Amino acid sequence: MIHPISKELCSLMKLLLAISMLFIIPATYIAQSTIAEEKEIPAYAKWSRLALEETTKKYPNAKIIDYLYIGTASQEEKTIATFQLWMKENNKEFGVRVKVTYDTLSEQFVHVEFEEFARN
Repeated sequence: MIHPISKELCSLMKLLLAISMLFIIPATYIAQSTIAEEKEIPAYAKWSRLALEETTKKYPNAKIIDYLYIGTASQEEKTIATFQLWMKENNKEFGVRVKVTYDTLSEQFVHVEFEEFARN
């Protein structure tokens, strides 16, 4: 024969377990979705790498000391991703604005433009 207190205790434990599951499962889901969001790669990352590679080719003796993504603009079937790099070559520091143009639909690289500028 099962003691009546054991039945009540067992029922109480089941209830507590069910209630705790209501909090644990959503918390686990939220934590996993937050981690996934942090790992998302920005859309411009592909063009950022290309801008850095092409700049290194154009300025082989210069070091890239700073980098900034300016933005993306679409013009008809083409998209232009703009980046601003701060370079140092010997004792000279200068900026280079890099515009990477690619086909919007196919995402195929079209061309790259460089524009040097001085510190304001």
